[in-house]
Order: sequence, then C-alpha cells, then structure tokens
Amino acid sequence: MAPISRGFRGRRREELDPDAKPVLYRKFEEVGRRRIADDLGNGRFVRSLIEKAGQARDVRVITSAQNSVEQDLLTIRADDLEQGYAELTSRLRGYEDTPTVEAALAELDWLIGLEPVKQQVRAIAAQLRVAKMRTQHSLSSQPPARHFVFTGPPGTGKTTVSRILGRIFAAHGLLVRPEVIEAHRADLVGEHLGSTAIKTGKLIDSAMGGVLFIDEAYSLNNAGYDGGDAFGSEAVQTLLKRAEDDRDRLVIVLAGYPDDMDRFLRSNPGLASRFSTRVTFPSYSPNELVEIAGRLAKGADDRFDPAALEVLRAIFAHACAERRIDELGNGRFARSLYERACACRDLRVENLADPSRDDLIILTAADVQAAYRELDHGAPFRPIAVPDQN
Repeated sequence: MAPISRGFRGRRREELDPDAKPVLYRKFEEVGRRRIADDLGNGRFVRSLIEKAGQARDVRVITSAQNSVEQDLLTIRADDLEQGYAELTSRLRGYEDTPTVEAALAELDWLIGLEPVKQQVRAIAAQLRVAKMRTQHSLSSQPPARHFVFTGPPGTGKTTVSRILGRIFAAHGLLVRPEVIEAHRADLVGEHLGSTAIKTGKLIDSAMGGVLFIDEAYSLNNAGYDGGDAFGSEAVQTLLKRAEDDRDRLVIVLAGYPDDMDRFLRSNPGLASRFSTRVTFPSYSPNELVEIAGRLAKGADDRFDPAALEVLRAIFAHACAERRIDELGNGRFARSLYERACACRDLRVENLADPSRDDLIILTAADVQAAYRELDHGAPFRPIAVPDQN
C-alpha cells in the first residue's frame, strides 16, 4: 500500500507532514491486521484515503483564520488522515464498536452463573493472545478455532456469549466487527433445490467479517422427511464450504440442545471436523434466576420486596425440581416473570388514589404470584407463606 500511496501523492503533488507519515503507516497496518483490505477496495482504498485526507485539509485551510501559502494547500497533516480514515471506515458495520479484550472479558464476568462457559471462553481468549505473541516472535502456531458448537437449553446465554466471543476475535483483529447475525433454518433453506445454496450464500455474505449464529442448527437435518432432507443437506454443504473458504473472515456458531446437536454432527463428517470446539451451557439454578430477575428490576428502577423475593425463589426452585426450567426458558423465564409482575403491579397501582414513589417501584409477592399464574396458563401454584412485614 505504501508504494501505491507514494505514486498517487506524486501525481497529485500531495505531501505528507512529518507527523502524518507514521499515522499513514499505522492505518495501513490496521487494515492488514483487521483484514479489511478487500472490504475497503485494496488499492482503491489508498487513493480514497489520500483524497479524503486532501478534502479534510482543504476544509481546514479554507476555514483557518491564518493566511495560507501554497505549501499549506499541498500538505496533508496527521489529523487530515485521521478524519479521512474515519470517514472511509464508517461504512463498515460495527467498525467503531470493536472493544478491547479486557472489556469483552469484563462483559463475560458480568454474566450471572455460567462458570464452565466463562472458563472455556477465557481459554479461547488466551489461545488467541498467545498465538498473536508467537507470531510476533516469528514462531509457528496452530490456527485458532473459528467455528463453534454451543449446546444447552434455551435462555442460557448462548447468543450473548456469541456476541462476547465476536468482540474478543474483533479485538485481536481476527474479525472486522463484533456483530452477530442470528439465523434459523428458514433463513438458509430456499423454496426449491438450487435456491437454498443461493439463500445460504447470501446469509453468510451478510455475516462476513462478524459472527453467524445459527440457532437450532439440528433442524437442518430433518430425519422425518421422506427420502431425506435434501434442502437441509444443500444448506449444510454450502455452509461447510464457506466455513472452510472464509475461515479467516468469519466465525460460525451452531447452537441447540445437546442430544439433537450430537445427532446433527454425526449426520455429516465435515461438521464434526470443522466444528470441533464445543461449549456446553448449563441450566440456571434457582438462586441464579433470582439474581437475574433482581438485576433486571434494578436496571429498570424497580425493586422486589423481601416477600416477593421469597416467592420468586420458590417458583424457580419448583420449576427446577420439576425439571421444567429448560422448557420455561431459564433466563428468558426470569425476564418474562419480571415483566409480567410489572404489568400486574401497574394494574394494582393504577387504582390507588395517590400512589407514592415506592408504590411505583416495588413489586410485591402478590404481583409475582399473579404473574406466574398468567405465564403458566392458570396452572395452580401453591401460595407461599408471606412473613409479617410489621
């Protein structure tokens, strides 16, 4: 890129201020590190950068109160390059959102529970960091895993952890942006054979440079179809080819229930070889679900009173003991119960003559019990003894 830059500046009679030269080279290194040269147009990017920087220089000179000389009209400064580069990269989705590894891991640590998952994601981050250090010392290293299988029940944070994983890869320069594109079978499978490959290809193109998260991926192998699932097989074959061809520009996460994902991975030898890194998500415990509901309330300026927290804990303990928490959605159930309790509280408060601030904030045991009955379609729930608050 540097020779292209010198040649183009020579034809335009542009000069770089001494402080601008290291900035230009850092931008070239950034483009290489983040592998976005193709997205920016390669050689065309160099010319566009010089042109944008020149335009920023012209605006700066014209609006300056100082008298300008010819040299000012031909010299590009560091700030001009920064402005030109920011304008060119602004069209790349999520480019400015790339965090540091530390920020991504802090976001991981903030999640409630999921300790085995956190440990595995930290290990992946460490592998990426060490591989980068080995490269800097001209040492060979194994290419980092780019495609993953997330197994576990719904509502256990699989999509959230995919976003964090994308941030870690982007922070290391292995992805252009940390954006996650979520998809299901209907987003990959077309209406007829041949169209599926095109539809799957377009979906992958939309996720290029980021993370493609395919939930209930096992639905791409529907054994119930007479004669086999030709549409799903076409999607899988397209997915496998692109997973290999674009492995340096894309992270793919296949997610679903453990047993179903095991059957899916056995259905095609290429799946097991390309998606060899598995992250297992456990169900939440009753205490963790109470903590999730409490955090949601706190974030919205609401609060469960002590009796309501006891009811919450009893509901979650009952759901876990009856092995219904996965069916109910784990963390999503905690969110739904909180949101429904807010609606019950609002109906109650609406009838008060002069509600206080606490009336508008506090969620009571009765609110939580009413919310649970509504969510569980009227199923009986043994009332919890509410302690005397006096």
